[in-house]
Amino acid sequence: MPQNGYRRWHVLSSILAIWIYVFCINFFNLFEVCGEYGYDAVHGMCHIISCWKCSEESSFYWPTGAPVVIFGVVVPFLIMLVSYSLVYKSLSEAAVTDVETWSQ
Repeated sequence: MPQNGYRRWHVLSSILAIWIYVFCINFFNLFEVCGEYGYDAVHGMCHIISCWKCSEESSFYWPTGAPVVIFGVVVPFLIMLVSYSLVYKSLSEAAVTDVETWSQ
């Protein structure tokens, strides 16, 4: 029985962590720190548009959408790259161990 509760806790905490991470990615645009969500008449769709807080004249300049790209694309890519590298390394070591065990 404790095993099921342990798994359930990990699943629920993973879901909560993902929601918190997504909120943090969108924080800059939701609260108009740098950019805002809105209708772009030029492209005819809703997406991140620039605002006066991110202009080159302000003291804080970060291109619109940069936080979303950095935290929504770059960080997950690096996490997956490291994770897959560690899995590959452990599987390679396990394969070498198996070969050495069978050859004896």
